[in-house]
Amino acid sequence: MTSFIFGAIITGLVIAISVLIEFFFSLFQIIFKKPLPPKGAVEIDPNEHIYAHPDCIEQLKDPSVFGVQTIYEALLRGLRISGDEPHFSYRQSSGQPFKSYTYK
Repeated sequence: MTSFIFGAIITGLVIAISVLIEFFFSLFQIIFKKPLPPKGAVEIDPNEHIYAHPDCIEQLKDPSVFGVQTIYEALLRGLRISGDEPHFSYRQSSGQPFKSYTYK
């Protein structure tokens, strides 16, 4: 009977220690993980405070990829994809928050 209790205690300790080791390793991975760079808008004209998506800094995307040929079709596609989210944003200076327009 005592050997059964002793075996259960040892098994419990091994399980508890392995859980703690796994927890600490996962915690260290979170702490020392290199953060992802932000993928927000990038200012491309500091005088006019014009911002663009990081993928469009060098050149604009080809509109045929999105299946649009006119500006109106591009606007309709934006409405279909984002619904009531902001479509056009602006701000008077870099110290002020953005103001946005929606079309719904």
